[in-house]
Amino acid sequence: MRFILLILMAVGLSSCINNDEDLSRARAHANKHPENIAGWTRYCENQVRYWNVQTKTDIAIYVRTTKDKLPTILCRRIAKALTTNSVTLADIKALTRDGHVTPRMIAALRNG
Repeated sequence: MRFILLILMAVGLSSCINNDEDLSRARAHANKHPENIAGWTRYCENQVRYWNVQTKTDIAIYVRTTKDKLPTILCRRIAKALTTNSVTLADIKALTRDGHVTPRMIAALRNG
């Protein structure tokens, strides 16, 4: 289960969670083991650092931060959003696959 959660929190690899049921199980596990979130967040940050400059610039606007601080702030907010049911699997996939930010994701990123 830890592997599944690593994948979930690793923004670039979230496609390995196949459906909302998998996401719900991963959320439940994350809420039982909050100490693991720091590791997942670090992994996420490493993935975001490899995004192209335009995607980082666009998403930094939504997050209300600079490109330099984006990996840390974005991944913390995504972790919070995932563990609190603020975003769905579709929101994560839209972000990771297309660089598209859904309204639900915008709210989670701004209110993090």
